[in-house]
Amino acid sequence: MATKRMFNRDFVNDDRFLDLSTEAKLLYFYIGLNADDDGFLANTTAICRLLGTSKDTIQELVKAGYVIDFGTGVYLIVHFKFHNTLKGDRYHETVYIDERSQVEYDDVNKAWELNGTKMEPQYSIDKESKDSVEYREDIEQNRESIVKQVSSSGTNLEPTRNQDGTNERKRGRPRKKEKIDEIEIQDNRQEPKDDETIDWPFDLPF
Repeated sequence: MATKRMFNRDFVNDDRFLDLSTEAKLLYFYIGLNADDDGFLANTTAICRLLGTSKDTIQELVKAGYVIDFGTGVYLIVHFKFHNTLKGDRYHETVYIDERSQVEYDDVNKAWELNGTKMEPQYSIDKESKDSVEYREDIEQNRESIVKQVSSSGTNLEPTRNQDGTNERKRGRPRKKEKIDEIEIQDNRQEPKDDETIDWPFDLPF
């Protein structure tokens, strides 16, 4: 097993990583130094005791998506291979075979994932591409939510049809032709004749 470990600078300078507590960030570096060549380790309790941090600190990394907890005392650093690339003659496969069989490596996100799950990557190399995908997913989720709300309220989205098969218009909304006819009627009113008396509703000043 290699004795030197590396950490990607852009990864550890990402805001999501920096938002972790000081204890969690320190623990992340130490478990990275002590993990095997696949990113597995089973001595997190001893490391926490060495650092003087609570054993619950590892759970902060688990909830943030940086570490996988198998519930057996074995943990896996999700982005370990993103940080470290080992040559074939220096690589030693993990001894935690059972836990290894429960995960698979995603070459796109450079991260370990549990079988049958799609973990949210905490660091994406192509952030613009990731944001675009999330934007499209948000639009689709909003559309589905609106359709469900309308359906649950009993509202019929299909237009009501008359007996002749034409769409029924909303009451109180005149047709365009009716508006045009109304304007023509107003414009075609006859002007009063010269000798016709007009009753004004008020007294003229002259």
